[in-house]
Amino acid sequence: MEANNIFYALGIDAGGTHTRAVLIKLMDKHQLIKGISEKGPGNPASIGWDNALRNILNAALEAVHRANISPMDVSVIGISAAYTGWGKYIQRYVEHLKKHFVNAHIDVYHDIYASLLSCFPKGDGIVLIMGTGSSCLGVHKGRLVLVGGWGHLFDDKAGAYRVGRDGITAALEYYDGRGNETILLQLLKEYMGINDIYDIIDRIYSSNDPKSMIAGFAPYVVKACRENDKIACSIIYSVAKDAVNHICTAAKRLGLNGTIEASIVGGFYNGSKDLVDHLFKDIASRKDLNIIVKPQLVKPVCAVVYPGIARLTGLDPLDLALSAPNECR
Repeated sequence: MEANNIFYALGIDAGGTHTRAVLIKLMDKHQLIKGISEKGPGNPASIGWDNALRNILNAALEAVHRANISPMDVSVIGISAAYTGWGKYIQRYVEHLKKHFVNAHIDVYHDIYASLLSCFPKGDGIVLIMGTGSSCLGVHKGRLVLVGGWGHLFDDKAGAYRVGRDGITAALEYYDGRGNETILLQLLKEYMGINDIYDIIDRIYSSNDPKSMIAGFAPYVVKACRENDKIACSIIYSVAKDAVNHICTAAKRLGLNGTIEASIVGGFYNGSKDLVDHLFKDIASRKDLNIIVKPQLVKPVCAVVYPGIARLTGLDPLDLALSAPNECR
């Protein structure tokens, strides 16, 4: 611990839509949020390195300035980065921030690893992301395995894009007479704001972001399932089945036997948790699997600083996560 038992740590979540920064003041074991900032996208794959690094730095500096301290007072920085090239580009982030945060130890994590830390602060565990896309990361005794995450053109079987795509397909097949009756057709017209179903071709194929438009239909599929639409529920069942498969595959590759502890995070999961959890448990029990789904403890923006704090202070990262401020939860 630093002089006067005061320690500053800065967490950064550099995502595809926003970059968020949170400054934590640690006094002995007590944590206080002293500065929060939000800027534009921090994913260089989307907006280029110059723009991304500018947003990341500006968010970091603003959070620090709101705490009325100097960047030189920050001892730990943790970054959840949407784009690291699986390690190839970590040094770019470090070098850019080091120009201002000269005394900080900087850790850069791929965002899926940051999600794992948000659930398993000590770094060993399995996390499945069910967002627009899907991927699963497992870590055990230093060994890391990734399952899925190949993108929407080839994979993403447990995410909103797959749900939206399958829901749209089912609606169109019902319209054609190739598929079974489903309320998804009417919901699709509502979602797209159309009366003529053929207008969907222009809406999707001329969109600047067809992936997001397709994934945006996923909540309507969830709604239809809650209204007992059999076609919609079959789609959600398939996604839950793939969620189980992701986690089991990660455990198998890590050599884990018996009870499997895992966490599930992501926007699609949060919006369909009641359905997915029920189906997940049913599918796992049918396979004689004992999977315990553990809750997410803190937001990734805070989780990424705890390993660095633990390393420099000797505090337990799990204890830090369990005692995190409300702003981190």
